[in-house]
Amino acid sequence: MGKIYNPIYKKKYYKKNKKRISDYWKVFYANNRERLKKKSAKRYWEKLPEYLFYAAKDRAKRAGIPFNITKYDVVVPKVCPVFKRKFIPGDRDWTPSLDKIVPSKGYVKGNIAVMSFKANRMKHNNTKKDLKRLLAWLVTVC
Repeated sequence: MGKIYNPIYKKKYYKKNKKRISDYWKVFYANNRERLKKKSAKRYWEKLPEYLFYAAKDRAKRAGIPFNITKYDVVVPKVCPVFKRKFIPGDRDWTPSLDKIVPSKGYVKGNIAVMSFKANRMKHNNTKKDLKRLLAWLVTVC
């Protein structure tokens, strides 16, 4: 029979050996940095659709907007479909983001797309009319 988990003992043990445990993990991370980075990056891409799904589900619930997609509806492309640029995990602008194509429809099948956070932020809650006006204005001043 295996050991029984005892959270009180674990807490006391950690408190007593905090310095030794901390030193051990510092050395471990220093010696395994590259391997851990690769493992973390792989896990990031594997879990990303699921993360985007649950984050959107939570936003929809808080905002009271329609939501009927599944985890399998969230497909992350290799590049941003708007800018045709590779996603960069950890970079605010180039990290993948789940977009409601028509914001008023909510997160429903056929109304979602994964794009860079930069593209999603630029689109935000604007209508086609708003974006055309913005583009026309930019063309005249630039």
